[in-house]
Amino acid sequence: MSSTAGVAMSPQLIEEPRIDDLSSREPRAAEYERFGNVEARNGLQQRVEIPLLLRALRPPCGGRVLEVGCGRGIALPVLAERLRPVELTAVDIDPILVAIARQRVRANGLDATVVEGDLRDLPFDDGSFDLVVDFGTC
Repeated sequence: MSSTAGVAMSPQLIEEPRIDDLSSREPRAAEYERFGNVEARNGLQQRVEIPLLLRALRPPCGGRVLEVGCGRGIALPVLAERLRPVELTAVDIDPILVAIARQRVRANGLDATVVEGDLRDLPFDDGSFDLVVDFGTC
């Protein structure tokens, strides 16, 4: 368990569901290649990379935050804790990773919405968010 700003954070391990064949899905989703799940990498991202990036960039707190390409939702607990957004939303093209991110949201008791969507055609109106973050979509 790690402690950040006096608040204890315990990483939640989420079981990976079966991977479906993407070739039968719509063309845009079939172009997508899922990142491998490496728990050590997830932990490094959650406990070191994201907190350092937020500390360096000093994004505003309390706004409407969107994470694009959220994958398994590793950043969501950190964003919720550090930015205290009034609204936290995440989007990913992969329905399996969206399901895992939703599990992480529930396991951490977060007030966040995770939706399936394509970064190239976001399902949100312009101006819906005060801050959009991307921690490495390709």
